[in-house]
Formats: sequence, structure tokens, C-alpha cells
Amino acid sequence: MAQLIKAIQVTSNEYRPCCVDKDKRALFHRWENRADVCGASPMVGGHCAGQISFVQGIVELEDGSMLQVSPSRIQFLDSDEKFRGVAWPDELIPELTTEEVRE
Repeated sequence: MAQLIKAIQVTSNEYRPCCVDKDKRALFHRWENRADVCGASPMVGGHCAGQISFVQGIVELEDGSMLQVSPSRIQFLDSDEKFRGVAWPDELIPELTTEEVRE
């Protein structure tokens, strides 16, 4: 598997600007791993009891309120800056055809 030549580093005390649901400006604080216990299904042949695990982002809205949100609801606004200077291995960058460059 190919690896990045230079890793993107985000320090733990850095808050990243982001949008939540494409319209709420926020500061991203960190990722959180969550786990919840779920009981057995009452249906015949249903699932047994267990645990469900998922990741959420902790974000702070402009009014100071905090939210736990799904990663798919977060859009980072500083990605151009973070990706600038990253040296991608050649095999990860497909060659563009002349037609694709024109588009």
C-alpha cells in the first residue's frame, strides 16, 4: 500500500475552522470514539445484544454551544492549506488527459 511521503500533522491544541451542515460556522475540537450498548431484538431471528461503535466530531458553534456530529456533516475550511506541501506518491496521482485539463 502506498504511503504519503510527508504526513499531514495537526497538533492536539489546534482548532480547525469548519462548517457543519454546510451553513453553520464552527471550530473543530477533536474526534471522539463513542460506543453504546444495544439490547437484543424482540423479533424472532433478530440481532442479539451487543455494542455499536462510531466516531463523532466535537465542534464549537459561533454562539459557544458544542455539538457532537457525524464526520459526514463536517467540512473543513482550511484543507487547501493543509494539503499544500504534501508530496503525494506518483502512483496516487492519475495522469490527466488533455480533455480533462480543458474541463
